[in-house]
Amino acid sequence: MDWARITGYVGLLCIAISVLASIIAAVVPDYRNMERPEEIVRWGRYLWAYAAVTMGMFLKNKTGNILELFGGVLAGGLSLLPSIAPFIVLLYSFRAFRMLSKTKGSLPF
Repeated sequence: MDWARITGYVGLLCIAISVLASIIAAVVPDYRNMERPEEIVRWGRYLWAYAAVTMGMFLKNKTGNILELFGGVLAGGLSLLPSIAPFIVLLYSFRAFRMLSKTKGSLPF
């Protein structure tokens, strides 16, 4: 396992999700009267949930193990809980990219 590559992928995913969350929070009208940082965090949690579920589907297709899909759905659901979301998404992201690094040809660079 190449932990430098895995950490790079998790970092790129974090950056992409934070940029997307800030753009969405700026574009989507605010009907809840929330402050801008709260909106960014809320959209970030939604994007992390989406990323976890799609990563679970991708892992299921790569490995053929249906439990990968259930793990992605579970991680996506738990990432919506504000108190444990950062821990869940980081742990699941590292695990998913570790699984992909074991599969030959799954990581592009």
